[in-house]
Amino acid sequence: MPYTLLMVKPDGMRRPEVLADIEDRLRLSALTVCRTVDTRLTRERARVLFPSFDEVRYPLTRALLLSYLTSGPVRFMVLCGADALDAGRRIRRVVRKRHAVAGLANCLHVAADSAEATAQLAWLAEEHEVPAQWSRDTGSVPASAPVDLVPGVEGDLAEADFDALGSAVWARLEEVGWNGLWSWPTRCGEWEVRLVSDDAHSLDYAASALYEEHPRLTPERTLEAVLRVDQAGSAAVFAGARPQVQALADRLTRRGLLVSVTPGG
Repeated sequence: MPYTLLMVKPDGMRRPEVLADIEDRLRLSALTVCRTVDTRLTRERARVLFPSFDEVRYPLTRALLLSYLTSGPVRFMVLCGADALDAGRRIRRVVRKRHAVAGLANCLHVAADSAEATAQLAWLAEEHEVPAQWSRDTGSVPASAPVDLVPGVEGDLAEADFDALGSAVWARLEEVGWNGLWSWPTRCGEWEVRLVSDDAHSLDYAASALYEEHPRLTPERTLEAVLRVDQAGSAAVFAGARPQVQALADRLTRRGLLVSVTPGG
């Protein structure tokens, strides 16, 4: 496919080292930047551009994604070249490996396949009068299959206002940073339950299960906890006497989540 779309996300736009690395990758790839558009997404425009997270199956992830994508300016680049699709994906892989802070805050989007590239280039053509021929689909690469994660928000958390919850938590993240987003106080001699990131469960499901089983969390704190786990790989979500800690760990394990019980440090 001779064209693809690259988007520098708000966190990438705020970091000069990310912009410089993207420019270096583009030079090394021999791709041509046919058009650059600097803009700021609204929630409505972001929904159209990124429809992959269905709001029924992944309402928390979608709310966070929309808050993230609308948190600052973005830059679209139409990339042209004989292997634009593959070359763009290689750039995405390298830049994210070097600079991504978390699963959501990953600096850079590049279309994953020809179907996504076609749809997003067509959107750009309509929104910003980019030449429509760049959105032609050559059909050279099949659309990727959706990721098969355990979806959904269930139980009491399903009653939350997801847009308001996502906006509030993302605003706090912007204020305090990832390291300040979440911590659980542990006193000397206590044990901790650590929630560990895994590849089987969606953020929505992990938040749902944690909220249902944890004795002392609000929806906001629950979402902060699972975001921290996603970013850091694991985080303490409760501390206390060994029997209490083990009981919570057992309940979370029965829900399918990956946990560990360790002495508090």
